[in-house]
Amino acid sequence: MKKHLLTKWLPLAVASALALLVGMAPPAQAAAFDSPVGAWDVTLSGKAKGNAQLLFNADGTIDGYAQLYTTAKPPDSNPRGPDEVTRTDTVTTTWHITNFLGSVGIDGRWGFDERGKLVGYMNEGSSVSTLTATNISTNSVSFSGVVSLGTKPHITLQGSDSLGKRTYSGIPDGPLVDLSGVYTGTGKRGGSKVVEFFTLTSRGGNNNTYDVTQGSSPGFTYSGVALLSGRKQLSMKTTSLGTNDYILTVVVGSVNTNKAKASLKGHFVKGSDTSGTNGSVSLNTFPSP
Repeated sequence: MKKHLLTKWLPLAVASALALLVGMAPPAQAAAFDSPVGAWDVTLSGKAKGNAQLLFNADGTIDGYAQLYTTAKPPDSNPRGPDEVTRTDTVTTTWHITNFLGSVGIDGRWGFDERGKLVGYMNEGSSVSTLTATNISTNSVSFSGVVSLGTKPHITLQGSDSLGKRTYSGIPDGPLVDLSGVYTGTGKRGGSKVVEFFTLTSRGGNNNTYDVTQGSSPGFTYSGVALLSGRKQLSMKTTSLGTNDYILTVVVGSVNTNKAKASLKGHFVKGSDTSGTNGSVSLNTFPSP
């Protein structure tokens, strides 16, 4: 009987001792979070639409460049009258717009919260042209999101600023098809039917940045920069070459890289010494025969 009781008691004693040791052990360290460090090919959706190239640095800083547009009215920082706002495009004439669009350099910071979510902010450099002066300002976007480095690495950031909410969706920067060539575009600009022509020339590297040259539309010529995303989206920011008028255009849309065809939509603003206009743009572009 005693042997039977002892045999029965020993496992219980061992289990109790193990439980005590486990209770006294230090808490396990949290698993490492996936790091966003590296170059990302990003598209924007929500209140801002466009393409971006973001570089997350190991020291916690962010660098980048974006092309975007929104139909939201910019915040008015001048109590005496409206401010005229674009991004990185400085003008000396007086013109009135209701769209926030253009190209922008990015700097910022990133980190993790206690649950492993990616958090940070990005400052988007811009220029503000008032009736009397042109000053540099920034539009700051705070964000949170996730990064996954699995079989299909991706990053998703949910951001918000004075214009509203936006989503950054990205994949690692990588080599893309070269879309260099001469193009024709058909569609509408400000409600009027147009035919436009332009040339794309890759800047090399991964073929994600292009110079836009020899651009022409009824009544004006233009040049600029285009961004190609591996997420099958193309953006293009151009400005007119005239001295009396200044026309800024940003278009974004899907692209079929196999056929080099794109369906682009966006906005333009046109300023002169006495008045300003703005409107929508839609272009279907394809290689010129």
